[in-house]
Amino acid sequence: MTLDLNTYFERIGYRGPTEPTLAVLRAVVSAHTRAIPFENLDPLMGVPVDDLSPESLMDKLVHRRRGGYCYEHNGLIGEVLAELGFRPRRLAGRVVWMAPPDAPLPAQTHTVLAVTFPGSDGPYLVDVGFGARRRRRRCGCRPDASSKRRMNRIGSTTAATGWCCRRWFATSGSRSMNSARSAGRRST
Repeated sequence: MTLDLNTYFERIGYRGPTEPTLAVLRAVVSAHTRAIPFENLDPLMGVPVDDLSPESLMDKLVHRRRGGYCYEHNGLIGEVLAELGFRPRRLAGRVVWMAPPDAPLPAQTHTVLAVTFPGSDGPYLVDVGFGARRRRRRCGCRPDASSKRRMNRIGSTTAATGWCCRRWFATSGSRSMNSARSAGRRST
């Protein structure tokens, strides 16, 4: 499907370049998170969110100017990034925000994107659907990166971690949406 990128860019207030580069990825992610709110009103009101097609996501988040939750946000931006020449890969995620390191892994109820582009030296984590904890300015958690946010291995799961209150916290864990295996506990 071809998205109406001009309408999407108008919705998020983006007027920059569109070639697939890290600078464009960061700018589009930043504009998206500033313009389209996290919202889970439909599920709370008993309204099913059962159509995650690009057309439905454009209608709700862009044309009707609503917000959405992780599957809607990351689904829409994944379609947009693909149209721009990026290569987004959807990942199933686990929200482990503030959970103790020895807690069992929760169900994979979250989705994130691993995004590559021509000339990139590996995938960049994109998650524009993590509620109030959405990253507004930076994009690009990378394995073993030397920053306050990075990707780490926790057993067979890759976890996005953040530095807060003088210690590291796992914020979400992910694995490929195509993976049939499910880890039942953390291992180091």
